[in-house]
Amino acid sequence: IDTTITIPESITLDLTSSNFNISKITFSGNTSILRLTGSQTSHTISTLDTTKGIIEYYGAAAGSVFATGFGSAGNHYPSLRIAAGSGNKTLEGDIEVQRDVIINGGALDVSANNYSITVHGNWTNTVGFTGFNSRSGTVIFDGSSEGLDNTIEILGSNEWYVFECTTPGLTVWFENSAPPVVIQRIKTGGVFRVRGANGSPITLTRLTNSGTPLNPPAEPADDQYFWFFELVPGATLDMEYVNVYYSNARTYPVSVPPNVNATPYNTYYCYKWLNYWYTIYSYTEDSDYNGKIDRIRVECEGAIANDFTGFRTEVKNRDTGEAYQVTGYSRPEAGPNFYIHLMEKPYLDGGTVLLWRVVENTSLKDGTTGNKFVGNLGSNHPILKDTNDADFGDWMMTIDTVWPVVGYTLALPGQNQVFIHFSEPVVTSEGSAPDAGDFSLTDSITVV
Repeated sequence: IDTTITIPESITLDLTSSNFNISKITFSGNTSILRLTGSQTSHTISTLDTTKGIIEYYGAAAGSVFATGFGSAGNHYPSLRIAAGSGNKTLEGDIEVQRDVIINGGALDVSANNYSITVHGNWTNTVGFTGFNSRSGTVIFDGSSEGLDNTIEILGSNEWYVFECTTPGLTVWFENSAPPVVIQRIKTGGVFRVRGANGSPITLTRLTNSGTPLNPPAEPADDQYFWFFELVPGATLDMEYVNVYYSNARTYPVSVPPNVNATPYNTYYCYKWLNYWYTIYSYTEDSDYNGKIDRIRVECEGAIANDFTGFRTEVKNRDTGEAYQVTGYSRPEAGPNFYIHLMEKPYLDGGTVLLWRVVENTSLKDGTTGNKFVGNLGSNHPILKDTNDADFGDWMMTIDTVWPVVGYTLALPGQNQVFIHFSEPVVTSEGSAPDAGDFSLTDSITVV
């Protein structure tokens, strides 16, 4: 078509799956729509207006999001929309969207080639996590679209690989809502890159000023006050000169990087954005089920790194003070847990409560930004207070998760009683002392 096509406000030009070669397309306003299925084999618009209007992909069949043939740049869009009821629409190359990306159905897929999307406006994903297949691609936000006044909005739950925003002074508004909550998730291997400038920080905050959460926030009553952030173990933060408000990272707590303001809570109302990386639970375990403690499993507030070269702990029996020899450390998998491995005692000790503390740490850090050392919380409890060294917190008491085992049995000739020695005191499921019936015996039993 060797002419200029102008699409009026609230009017849709539907090209369906037809091939096209058009000299020029302009849009009268932001409700002017050019529709296509993405199934075309030939698609050229020599001059394309990208200041207004929407290019919408639709149709239940899979299709492409074209990255060539659109204007002089070939890959520039005004606003890009994936229509409700659409199938999977896959990028053919890197694209740049001058205004907004809107996903109302199907899925926008960056393809196995991990193409990038540069967005100058807002992002709306009403489908949720399945509406955007980020694979290992990058989405760049710069907030430069006309009329945005240096702000952008991110709506809907999204799973990002690389989320990038490096425009100083920009404010990013993330959708917050009553349960089910809206989540911004960074996949394993991905990066949350938000970098402002000294004196011109980027602000990340909630979209709706719905009220003030409690300290600590109530679940789920206070969920509506937060935008939720998940930095999955294996993903990293690349943040500097950023102010963070009303963010909840309770699923995967975040170590606050230098030059990032997210604390104190009563100023920024960010939950589980941490200035310290604490151990919060520890459990005795018997990995070979012989009734002897051989390790302590420690759970931290968030994911940890895996360098134990400069990490050292001390372990002792809470009741007797007898020391346990530490033989090493390991992290079973990426996440918040690690093991303190112990030399087994020559006797059954499954029910023993242990105390342990960090005495040296020059290497074991958080697994998000790697700038906070792992340590124990402080305590005023007389048993847990560390009077020798407070550099890494106080003693922590273990929780018993060791299964009781039979240590030995004793039967005397001519007697109808069997003595059974367990590795620790045991009770029935009702909480009472076991008797002969609990062991399928027909006579009496004495437990010692």
